[in-house]
Amino acid sequence: MPDSETYAFPSLKRELLGAMSHDYGRRVEVNRSWTIYHVFTGRPAEIGTRPMVGLSEFDATSVMLFLNSHNAERRKASFSRHPSGGGSCQH
Repeated sequence: MPDSETYAFPSLKRELLGAMSHDYGRRVEVNRSWTIYHVFTGRPAEIGTRPMVGLSEFDATSVMLFLNSHNAERRKASFSRHPSGGGSCQH
């Protein structure tokens, strides 16, 4: 069966996935709910104090894309403020 998100936002998905780092992923749980997790720790992501568990597939995908694009924008802004990486090494 085709992946439903392919039809939900094909161009948005391609655009965002191509332009961002993937700090967050999504996984389906045994109870068929979805969890957004931090890919390096495996722990559920949190927004404020709310863990991103028990979500629908659509909500998990939407929030995951938002979190990853937000992180990519933060990195881009940080890099533009400190193009040398922010280090104090002098040659």
